[in-house]
Amino acid sequence: MAISLYKTKKGENRYRVTIWKNNKVLKSKYFKRKLDAVEWEKREGVKLADEQVGRIKGINITVYDFFEEVYWPNKNIRESSASDYRRIFEKKIFPVFGKRKIACIDSEEWAGFIQKLLDSGTSKSRANRIHAAASAVYKLAFMWKYVDVNPLKRVQWFKEDLKGIDFWTEDETYRFLSWARGTTFSRFVLYLTAYETGMRVSEIIALKRDCLDLARGIITIRRSWSKITKKFQDTTKSGHKRVIGINPGLVLELERYLKTHDSEYVFNHSTFGHYTYSMIFGQFKRDQKSANVRSIGIHTIRHTFASHFVMRGGSIYDLKAVMGHSSIETTMRYAHLSPKYLRDQAELVSLEKLDQSNVIKLKMAE
Repeated sequence: MAISLYKTKKGENRYRVTIWKNNKVLKSKYFKRKLDAVEWEKREGVKLADEQVGRIKGINITVYDFFEEVYWPNKNIRESSASDYRRIFEKKIFPVFGKRKIACIDSEEWAGFIQKLLDSGTSKSRANRIHAAASAVYKLAFMWKYVDVNPLKRVQWFKEDLKGIDFWTEDETYRFLSWARGTTFSRFVLYLTAYETGMRVSEIIALKRDCLDLARGIITIRRSWSKITKKFQDTTKSGHKRVIGINPGLVLELERYLKTHDSEYVFNHSTFGHYTYSMIFGQFKRDQKSANVRSIGIHTIRHTFASHFVMRGGSIYDLKAVMGHSSIETTMRYAHLSPKYLRDQAELVSLEKLDQSNVIKLKMAE
């Protein structure tokens, strides 16, 4: 195998990949970018090796067959993610790539596929989710040597905007919590915990007494409730446990509330022993109406916590740890609300900067 550089009549670079077998040219192909040429050369090398040693691997298994026969029985992800990944493959990926050999789809094809989804109205966040699902399958394919490279690694992720992420103002939050405090103490403590910790609803439902250390003012978050399976899981959405601090006011409210029941779950349901997502969702909707505040989803309390955190000067990196985000990109959606962030951005371009730059240039000239 070899890669050669050629010039077109217009003076443009073209990279030719030549595949040899038994001193004969087996196939060749031209590329505009050397990166694509290298990737194709590697992929064709894997095919040739598979043919020579009689392996089936990636040259003979389709995306559909690999997903169903290899990935799905060996997946290691949350049930909610698994359910979503299956929908993504069945509705989006199989119709386009299902019958293609998994080792024969390159980065350009995946990038073009995702771009078409965006052009057809798919949101950036959903496009990133589809990207993640495909990449997860390819990671296993690469690890088990069905493919030589994961082509999704070279496909760009899209920066998600804060558009669509709603949150209550401080006044709205105060009015609702004040109403809840005077009306239903048990739900007030649940709502207060959600607002003052930023915990996911699934984590609040699964919170047990053994996760609380009120003497030191900390909560260890290591379990969650799955909306899909309707079962508890000994893991969080990100797959990692985390420890967060709680303020003295919330400590006092939790101490008072825990004296009202003896369930192992912090937030006890009188009939079922614990809450489910649908129970909290429905009750929260009714409580907002009774409190006469703008209606939001229960998950929006988490967005409200994050927004108020940065608006009051909290660090984006501290927020990432508290929220349990897997990547800083997710947390950066709130950065524009941070006074420090806005000041830092504003100071990037100023007359003072021009003055400093000019002084440096003059000194260098001297």
